Amino acid sequence: VLANRRGRAAGRLHIRIVALFSLVSAAPAVLLAVTASFSLDRGLDNWFSTRTRAIVDNSLSIARAYAEQQAILLRTDVGSLKTDLERGPSLLADDPQRFKIYLSSLARERGLPGVFLVDSERTLVAQAEDSRQSDFPPPVQQAIDQAKNNPKEVVLITPGPSNIIGGVTALRGYPDVLLYAARPLDAKVASYLAMTNDT
Repeated sequence: VLANRRGRAAGRLHIRIVALFSLVSAAPAVLLAVTASFSLDRGLDNWFSTRTRAIVDNSLSIARAYAEQQAILLRTDVGSLKTDLERGPSLLADDPQRFKIYLSSLARERGLPGVFLVDSERTLVAQAEDSRQSDFPPPVQQAIDQAKNNPKEVVLITPGPSNIIGGVTALRGYPDVLLYAARPLDAKVASYLAMTNDT
């Protein structure tokens, strides 16, 4: 630049050569950066989205397996509780307080926090001592009707907006009385199931 200002020969040529050399050396670097940016972005984005989707799908499978396992356990617990209660149906009418103690001990043995006897109108007949009706939604009418039509089966109630899974079954020897038992699913698993099923 100084040589060009002083009017020396080849000063302008020197500036042109430096500018041309800078352009020639920078062009491949810019071209490589642009190409790498597009190819890496698309390649890595696809790779990560595939892996992320696989992780979400696996997590959903695990959450569903947990919920299914809890349903099987509940069905088994309600079935055995039904068998025990059907051995002495007169105790409810003869001594309601003793029946409540008996029902509470059966609920504790099975780890059931919500055990209730309800009629076909969903009115509470009896409950275990540790069971609070406010902690558990009442059984849905459809489940009660289904349990009355199939008295030997345990009808499962899937978690709706709450994280509670329940089971209803008719009791032989009890006039218009059904057993309703419920337990909470892990709240994180229930919310994850709801969230992933929505997406």
